[in-house]
Amino acid sequence: MKKIPKINVYWYFQISNMKEVPLIISNYKTRSKYIHMALKLKYLFKIRFQLLKLAHFSYIKW
Repeated sequence: MKKIPKINVYWYFQISNMKEVPLIISNYKTRSKYIHMALKLKYLFKIRFQLLKLAHFSYIKW
């Protein structure tokens, strides 16, 4: 099995009228846990990952 590279991921989520809250999560399991927890609570409106590559960001949309 290939090892998953550790990448700092800025995780943004919107809860009702609150501002987007950035969380830096480099651990895949921790990130998954937070996402599942948010989905479970039905607070998750948008998930947007920003992967830092050199001087600019790449966006991954779900």
